[in-house]
Amino acid sequence: MSDPIPPMPTQAPATFSRGWWLAKIEACNRCAPFAPVCLALLVFGVAGLCAWYYPPNIRDTPYLKGSIDLLLPEMQTNLNFTATNFTPGQKARLEEQARYVSGRINHHFRMMQYYYSNYYVALFLGSVYGGFAAISLLLLTKVGWEKGGPCLVTVFLTTTVCVIFFFAFPAWSQKEQNATKNKALYVRYLGLLPDPHTFVAINDYDRDSKSTNAVTFKEFILHLDSEMKKANDIAVAFDATKGPIYNLATDKALK
Repeated sequence: MSDPIPPMPTQAPATFSRGWWLAKIEACNRCAPFAPVCLALLVFGVAGLCAWYYPPNIRDTPYLKGSIDLLLPEMQTNLNFTATNFTPGQKARLEEQARYVSGRINHHFRMMQYYYSNYYVALFLGSVYGGFAAISLLLLTKVGWEKGGPCLVTVFLTTTVCVIFFFAFPAWSQKEQNATKNKALYVRYLGLLPDPHTFVAINDYDRDSKSTNAVTFKEFILHLDSEMKKANDIAVAFDATKGPIYNLATDKALK
């Protein structure tokens, strides 16, 4: 009895061909019954961890901390009273105003950092997940939705959700506008702080009118109050119109 003819070995598909991708996707789908759920949890978990950890890490980088350390002396108040024509009440009020201005400078500087770092991270993560969504969509169009399997479909859907969130949430919370407003207020208060330092040293300050008339302590304190009122603002805003709006009546009509 002659030996049976052994079956011809099947030829492996070419790398990155349609058959190669189908084999890889099928192997991934067979690896575990809960693979799609695990993939979804992995994608959303990584997105949440990056959005939570990355912004503070950016603000604490040595380069940014070194730059901030150079700016800190400009934001502090340590009035050195060389002039003597003031009362104890006027001195106390001027020191209080300087502390108020310094506090606002630090507040708007920290808020500017916060909004800019979070806005940058949102755009960065949106771009990264957009790349993953584009790659998964390319693979789905190459092998087809049915043969792509639940794992590839899960990757595409979850990364698409992440892209929508990371690009829509900054617009809804107005991160860019809030950062710009806080930057403007920071610069305005920072320009106001040198006035009391200069005034307690030489009994004058840089006035736009370039007037040569002497300014009393009372007039300067009232001037500083007026300028602080003009700049008094808290730059925190949201735009609810940027979020999704669901019309339940329309949804029922469509059903």
